[in-house]
Amino acid sequence: MSAAIKYAPRYTIVVCGAVPSRHLEQAPALIAEILSPSTRQNDLTYKRELCASRKVGTYLIVDPDTKTVEQLSLGKDGGYETVAVSSRLTFTLCGACEIEIGVESLFSD
Repeated sequence: MSAAIKYAPRYTIVVCGAVPSRHLEQAPALIAEILSPSTRQNDLTYKRELCASRKVGTYLIVDPDTKTVEQLSLGKDGGYETVAVSSRLTFTLCGACEIEIGVESLFSD
């Protein structure tokens, strides 16, 4: 199984399967949102709800000010459930791809 990674200034999207030629035709497996002062409230409310409604499996909220990450996984009820994060993020994408990331590495210079 392959995954395509697209980078943007304030977020990263991971889509499982073939790289789309023009636009996404399925929900991303993961979106990592980088909070900024100007969009913080929108990211924590509207975008979170939007990602859940579009069935994005894992939504990471990365806060560079506090150097923390909130990991949300789509629950059976269609809403997000918070996953406890310590020093490492661990999640499975696309049913078989297990990813582990050190939280500190996200904030290193």
